[in-house]
Amino acid sequence: MSALDARQLSIELKNNIIGHSYIFVATDRYVARAYLKQLQDAVSAGIAPDINVSSFSSKASKHEVQNALKTAPAFSDKRIVIIEGSEYDLQLREFLAEYPKNPEPASVLVLYAETFDKRLSLYRAFASHGKIVEFPRYDFYFIKKWVESKWKEHGLSANDAALSYFANAVGYTNKDSAIDFGYVANEAEKAAFFTWPGSKVTEAGLKKIIHDNTPPPSFGLSDAVLSCNPTEAAKQALALRNEKLPYQKAFGELARAMRNLVATNAGLAEGLSQPEISKVYNLHSYVVQKSVEALRKYKASDAKKALISIRNADFLSKSGYMSQEAALEALVTDLACKSFEFAQAVGDGY
Repeated sequence: MSALDARQLSIELKNNIIGHSYIFVATDRYVARAYLKQLQDAVSAGIAPDINVSSFSSKASKHEVQNALKTAPAFSDKRIVIIEGSEYDLQLREFLAEYPKNPEPASVLVLYAETFDKRLSLYRAFASHGKIVEFPRYDFYFIKKWVESKWKEHGLSANDAALSYFANAVGYTNKDSAIDFGYVANEAEKAAFFTWPGSKVTEAGLKKIIHDNTPPPSFGLSDAVLSCNPTEAAKQALALRNEKLPYQKAFGELARAMRNLVATNAGLAEGLSQPEISKVYNLHSYVVQKSVEALRKYKASDAKKALISIRNADFLSKSGYMSQEAALEALVTDLACKSFEFAQAVGDGY
């Protein structure tokens, strides 16, 4: 069976066609996450939908996943089990490879990751007995068409020069870009907000609005750190050196990401919804969403230690104790591993 795309999945869900086993190939994380939410809402509708959702990392045991799949749904016909990542241990991988052939009738299983090895029996089993849904990255021309339609919703028009500038400036289609479609949507909304209603979005206007926000390698750097991935963080730090980006921008990007975590966590602790957090703390809704996701791995207490570490690394590089290159490379590993050795490097912190 050939893979579905996002549009085909949406049509199936609207017609209440729900499979028992899915693989979501989330090349674009933002788009895949949005459709995962659609599937989750379709499956776990009822009085208490959250009761019918079980989420695991790929490090979960076969026993945990099996128990979740066998658990009866509450106040609903079905429940959903989501496993994020594709690095399973042998027992879980063998179980998942057999599951689509004999699924639990009241459960929907979703495997969600950026990549899957199509040669494995697990992938082939889902392709034959379940559903594969692919969420590829969009191309340059799609970005232009999409943002043009988005601005039309705001009563705005744009010529080809403005649309081309926007599609290039956001950096989404750049080779090896770490940006997902959510960033594109964020920048499109920001451009609409700063353009007078009923007027035309121009290239000159866009340069004033989004030029300074064209995502540098530091965007991928903060993502790698918050994902607790020291290998990717080191790779992004090396990219900074190759791009000759000012190191202060990298320190600033890391500090901003950590402050966003602290603010978002404070809002959640007060019982605020994501839209309320966005309004109270003056954060874009997409930033709040990304911060909520990051808090699964990076706690607010970690973010506070990270802010001290960033301040101290900045001090050590400016005072000549370390070169900027060495300070940044050591810092990103320190933050991604959550060792926070830099937090004790200068004085006692805050």
